[in-house]
Amino acid sequence: MIDIPPTLRQRLARTRLVAGDAIARGGVGERRSASKGEGIEFEDHRQYQFGDDFRRLDPHLSARLGSPHVRQFNVTQQLNVTIVIDASRSMAAGRPSKLEYAVAVARCLAHVGLSGSDAVQAAVLNEDGVRWHRPVSGVGRLGELEQWL
Repeated sequence: MIDIPPTLRQRLARTRLVAGDAIARGGVGERRSASKGEGIEFEDHRQYQFGDDFRRLDPHLSARLGSPHVRQFNVTQQLNVTIVIDASRSMAAGRPSKLEYAVAVARCLAHVGLSGSDAVQAAVLNEDGVRWHRPVSGVGRLGELEQWL
């Protein structure tokens, strides 16, 4: 197994995945979700609808407009990151093998994902099929995922 130096691990912990158009779903994370609701950062107002939590009513805006309006907030969620490693026979070539390099890169990507509060799931693909590791969250789960890889 290729060792990842501590200095690189520190840099990876400060790096975040740029996901472009990927949509964050589920869990509590650092990525802005497309949905609005119970968050911390104010986003917008909208007209009150039956069933809305009355505690989110904005009395000042409602008084000014003459109709009830509620505050909406950004919801931050996790991005689901999936890492797939090719473990076919062709990956055994070289010293260290291409598979060892692939596992080292996967470990680095998992470190970046977990440090950024994303959910990371890994899979190993070989001639027998695909073996999946369950999704994990939190940088404290990195050791479990690295050991599985």
